[in-house]
Amino acid sequence: MFFRRRKKYSLQELSPDEIFMDSANIPGFEQGRMEGRLELPLSRRSVSVFFAAFAGVAIIFAAQLFRLQVIEAEKFGSRANSNRLEIHSILPERGLILDRFGKKLAWNDPSFQLVLNASSFGKNINIETLNGILSFLGVGMKEGDLAEYASALSNRFEDIVIADLLDWKEVEAVLENFPEASLRAQASSVRRYVSNPGLAHLLGFLGYPDRVEEDIFSAAGVKSGKSGIELLYNRELSGSMGKHSVEVDSKGRVVAEATQEGAKNGSALNLTIDSDLQLKLFEGIAAVVRERGFRGGAGVILDLDSGEILAITSFPEFDSNLFTLGISVKDLAKISSDSANPFFFRATSGLYQPGSIIKPLIALAALNEGTVSPEKEVYSSGSISVANPYFPDKPSIFHDWKAHGWVDMRRALAVSSNVYFYAIGGGYGDVAGLGAVKLEDYFRLFGFDQAIDFVLPNAENSILGLNWKKEENPEDPIWRVGDTYNLSIGQSMLASPLQIIKFAATLALDGRVPKLKVVSDDSNKLELEMAMDIPKEYFLIVKEGMRQAVLTGTAQALAGLGVSVAGKTGTAEIGNSRVHSWFAGFMPYEHPKTAIVVVLENGDSQNLVGAASASRGVVGWMVANRPEYVNNSLDVSP
Repeated sequence: MFFRRRKKYSLQELSPDEIFMDSANIPGFEQGRMEGRLELPLSRRSVSVFFAAFAGVAIIFAAQLFRLQVIEAEKFGSRANSNRLEIHSILPERGLILDRFGKKLAWNDPSFQLVLNASSFGKNINIETLNGILSFLGVGMKEGDLAEYASALSNRFEDIVIADLLDWKEVEAVLENFPEASLRAQASSVRRYVSNPGLAHLLGFLGYPDRVEEDIFSAAGVKSGKSGIELLYNRELSGSMGKHSVEVDSKGRVVAEATQEGAKNGSALNLTIDSDLQLKLFEGIAAVVRERGFRGGAGVILDLDSGEILAITSFPEFDSNLFTLGISVKDLAKISSDSANPFFFRATSGLYQPGSIIKPLIALAALNEGTVSPEKEVYSSGSISVANPYFPDKPSIFHDWKAHGWVDMRRALAVSSNVYFYAIGGGYGDVAGLGAVKLEDYFRLFGFDQAIDFVLPNAENSILGLNWKKEENPEDPIWRVGDTYNLSIGQSMLASPLQIIKFAATLALDGRVPKLKVVSDDSNKLELEMAMDIPKEYFLIVKEGMRQAVLTGTAQALAGLGVSVAGKTGTAEIGNSRVHSWFAGFMPYEHPKTAIVVVLENGDSQNLVGAASASRGVVGWMVANRPEYVNNSLDVSP
């Protein structure tokens, strides 16, 4: 029998690693995903090392925190309190002011300001340092004024401009000489105005706001409009402020910069003014005022196709640049004490008795009411006499400026017969007259009691007859027929040159009342406020009389200029042998294109050269240099 030898097997255990090694041959096994790996526990030594490192870091942080909050708390607290976040203003550029042809009338030149953080006053800067800075710049203050200024600073917390209109060399010198002061330079600009005279009242000037809280720009040292266009369109011209956030240290030095929001510059303003024509009008008025002893004067020229003011000026005037750059006390006192009042914008704010230039309105009223026909003649012997019920032997005499004989309406307008207008206004002989109430109704119809819808500040309203007497003669307010006579020739009322140009334009446009403009709206179209319900033929009759005034009557100074002018002169008596001289007219007569009004204030009654002469040079200049304003129509006068 054969026996098989059995193979002996060992009973040794298989390790897990051997099992996983064998399993590596299994399809789909992925060692990249940690398959076949055992997770072994960390050794005790590794845990001890990690804990020791963590404890070390914690001890370091705790030590540093103890140093900051305990050991050096006072030092770093003071430093933190000294650092602060400031909002600095970014100043916008003020908008340009341009004339109708794009010529710059007001613009900006670069400049710098010195800005002080008011909260640092008493810390890094004191009253002596402040005075030193101001004296360094040549603007030292008296002791009392300096104390008051310092007191104001101590109550302020925002930045405040302590010096303006500086160049960079001046700024740099101050910063180098006063490093301890919390000062910084701020880019700014200085407003400049065209040197041509005649524009100051219209453009106005800039100045710091009277009260800080009333203007958001004041704290940043931005000047605002104080008069004229600069005042009326201040918001549009100013733009909007930008801001820049910065972190500064205790000495006011910039440590870090943060956000910035840019400024929005002001919008440019295009005026309807022709600056060359404005200059010519101003020079014409100034020449006659100086030569003939008037106190002042004003003028307005209007484009009848659009209602645009081509020129509006007043004499005397001031220099707008003086106020923007900083006028001296001496210069300001000189201007303020001038009896001719250079600050007074006579064209809009001056109220004058219009005299005979109001006669075309009286004629229109008489025609429209049927008081007289245009052919009705009234005899002027040089005066009329009205019985005095209180003193029969002392009748009231109302004079004409000369005896004109028999005159109808056209002739009366041409020679400016007072007697004729006494009759149709207040009644005389077989002419019933309109009466004061009806006259004032027509004054109101022509807008003499209404605020002018115009884009200039301080435009005054007229004062009509009944109210005028109450103001001028309160001790005798009773209205009499003599008062109506005076009202009929423009003596018992007050009106501004601006209102008279509107009246002249209404005559030229046959009762259409234009809306006046001094800022361009790019439409170049005439806008009407209203159209009067008065027959066009009545306006034609009145305009024929005004044309005859230029050809053969009182306004012959406007004849022979290359354009057919129709107009009316006026001489308003103001007492003490003094008068206001007026001219109001339009051209060309056949198809009116332009209206003009000139007033010369407070002159000698014996003088024969007045507003008509001042107007002549301006009209002649327009014919030669601006034919589009007058259509270059040929004058048919002899």
